Amino acid sequence: MIEHRRSKRYVGKEGSFAVLIRKDEPITIGQIIDISPNGISVRYLSRKPQTVGFSYIKIFATNGHFAHMRRIECQVIYDIQIDKDSWYSLATRRCGVEFGQLSIEQKMDLDNFIKRHVIEDN
Repeated sequence: MIEHRRSKRYVGKEGSFAVLIRKDEPITIGQIIDISPNGISVRYLSRKPQTVGFSYIKIFATNGHFAHMRRIECQVIYDIQIDKDSWYSLATRRCGVEFGQLSIEQKMDLDNFIKRHVIEDN
């Protein structure tokens, strides 16, 4: 896979989640794998992959300091299965998302989220 990231990615702490929202489709909730000012990757269970294209994402955390970011425009860049075996008809998948244009308030909220809800470098 070709590396397209423009910013450093930070590993999400346990208790950090994202909800992917698409019109006329069930919501998908997953654990944040990593996050940057430009995008996020999420691990989730599903019967089918997220389709590449535009949607919205909500980010929240329940690990100490509650945080919630609403309706961030984004684009699904990739979606891959990350386990070899499925659990019945569900598979563990990884979805990479690029954020759309963020408002100044969203940029500040995202910066605060990253400061509080990622694992620091060793």
